[in-house]
Amino acid sequence: MMQWEVYVEGNSDRHFLSCVVGQMKMEGFVWRVIGGGVSSLPAMQQQMLEGCNAGNRIAVIVDANTEVGSQRRDLHREIDRMELPVPVPSFLLPDDSGPGCLETLLEAI
Repeated sequence: MMQWEVYVEGNSDRHFLSCVVGQMKMEGFVWRVIGGGVSSLPAMQQQMLEGCNAGNRIAVIVDANTEVGSQRRDLHREIDRMELPVPVPSFLLPDDSGPGCLETLLEAI
């Protein structure tokens, strides 16, 4: 069964997003913690490759922090360097367009 492997920065991101997905009654998600920001993503390359080879979809969700444009460029550069066999969608918290993080999203809620 194909599932989503979603890579997030930390445990708080994992807990929050898994609760949201659970409330939406969505299934087939496996949450992976990067253990840091975009610069920590290369350490997950082997795990991501194994997920791709198993037929899973891969996604990355990280904080936008203060500079959305440079964060998006850095994220895409790291994903491209991994040379995974499938496209990897990404999302920058809190809203994929402005600066912030998970806490920014929670404050808005």
